[in-house]
Amino acid sequence: MGADKPVPITVETTVQVPVEQAREYWTAAEPITKWCFANDGWHGSDRWKFRI
Repeated sequence: MGADKPVPITVETTVQVPVEQAREYWTAAEPITKWCFANDGWHGSDRWKFRI
């Protein structure tokens, strides 16, 4: 694993909620701001991929 070659990682979790609620929390602006936010140590990339 070198600095010049990205290594893909996968993080998975199971959430016991109805699919409608999961979609709402994943796509609506208000819930997203409670779990997805930047800080000084985070540098975004166009290589990030999310799946639900």
